[in-house]
Amino acid sequence: MSARWLAAAALLACGLVAAPLASEPARKAEEHALWERAAQWETALQKSDAVLRDPALQTYLDEVTAKVYAQMDSTQGEPRVYVLRHPLINAFAAPNGLVVLHSGILARLENEAELATLLGHELAHFVRRHSLLESRERRGVTRREGLARALSLGLYSLGSGPLEAAVERHVSGYSRQLELEADRLGFEAMAGAGYDVRASVRMFEVVLLDEEEPTIVDPFYYADHPSMEARAEHYRELIARSRQAGGELAGERYFAAVRGALEQNVKDDLSFARVRSARRSIDRLLAAADANAEAHFLDGEWQRLAGEPGQAGAVASAAAYARATELDPEHAAAWRALGLAQRELGRAADAVRSLEHALELAPDALDRPILEAYVRELQSEAARRR
Repeated sequence: MSARWLAAAALLACGLVAAPLASEPARKAEEHALWERAAQWETALQKSDAVLRDPALQTYLDEVTAKVYAQMDSTQGEPRVYVLRHPLINAFAAPNGLVVLHSGILARLENEAELATLLGHELAHFVRRHSLLESRERRGVTRREGLARALSLGLYSLGSGPLEAAVERHVSGYSRQLELEADRLGFEAMAGAGYDVRASVRMFEVVLLDEEEPTIVDPFYYADHPSMEARAEHYRELIARSRQAGGELAGERYFAAVRGALEQNVKDDLSFARVRSARRSIDRLLAAADANAEAHFLDGEWQRLAGEPGQAGAVASAAAYARATELDPEHAAAWRALGLAQRELGRAADAVRSLEHALELAPDALDRPILEAYVRELQSEAARRR
């Protein structure tokens, strides 16, 4: 694999950078190469199971993106937003207008104004062609190998399969100067779109919080490039200079749009044993006025995996699963989990009813032979007791 190919692949998100260009034709050729690689990357994403497929969320993100982008002076074409199923925090833009958000960062934001700040920042990189600016100033410098680690940490383990080779390098970010320029332009765009500028700083403050144990390394750019303390301070300065008062937060609209992604992200957090992060999201789902069956099911899963050990955990998880079945009697996974919790608690008759109902709702369940064996075992046990 040639060094030139590696440079083009990494520059999809500006991780490797090239030497100063000698001429305008050379500059155009390099920019064209970046766009071509970005197009290949986008084609790979369109086919990847790593992309979260949620039409309602996609429509919402497209609308907010268009609202923010309309505030920018750009002839670069229309941006496209994708959400990757990955609980670690990251977002980035490719040279062709491709914007990628991790589900983990959507789970941390609280309202549309914060989302607009994030999108404005990434769109500013695209509009100002920061990919090319970095490529002209530096060459052969690997800032990070973030996406390669992203794939090894998460996308493969989530069952997505490998993306094409062009995806397998990604950056943690741009130079400090370009990041701060993107902050400013993104801030101006979100303000121009009518959002409350005071919300913008939280978008960077939240990532200062350590989600898990300090020993866990988050390989992504929002973790340390440049330091989030400095970025937050920059936003405070922008807010102080702004003459705008008030504006939209749209917290309820945001939550309604991202609820499905938030539920999926809890499952992925639990698969990574990120129990504190999962707990925060579950509490948020449960606090909703219309907390649904899935929220209680996820609470049961958390209680089973990370709650009190022994019988106390089984009791708590069983109660959460039971509440999920009350809210949605067709929730097969909740009935299955409830039956297994009841089996652990020695409630044989209840367990049989729950497991049999789960099998009625999901006759093609992969673990059907195991559940049927449990039912026979519980029935035999009940017969012996009689």
